[in-house]
Amino acid sequence: MKKSGMEGELAGHARLLRSIALFSHLDEGEFAEVQRRIAEKKFHKNQIVLLEEDTANFMYVVFSGKVRVVHLGGEGTERILAVHKRGDVFGEMALLDAKTAPATVIAMEDTEIGLISKETFDTFFLGNDKVLLQLVAMLCQR
Repeated sequence: MKKSGMEGELAGHARLLRSIALFSHLDEGEFAEVQRRIAEKKFHKNQIVLLEEDTANFMYVVFSGKVRVVHLGGEGTERILAVHKRGDVFGEMALLDAKTAPATVIAMEDTEIGLISKETFDTFFLGNDKVLLQLVAMLCQR
């Protein structure tokens, strides 16, 4: 039996999340709870995903598409700090230190993003030793 579009999308998101090191060490119950708590949002090309003042509220997972992280300067100039694509996670540094330089995130193409709240991050990622080690390893690679 073929899955409906929404069921197929959710299954695809689950596979993608499991392929990301931070999520791979959650047990089945934790993984299901984190997945349930992820707010999924769709953005069109050139739409703002995140404004600088909202930087420390969420960690983000790119389910599809691509985004650029920019610092907006005077007269509408932008300096590209990073580009994130499908399977990338960003925003965790701001959740950890609340001091990370704010940035604006803009969709470079039609994009779907998963938003993970600070509460969920603290509970399921910082409260799990195996996941915490993965987080440290991920940050050391940057």
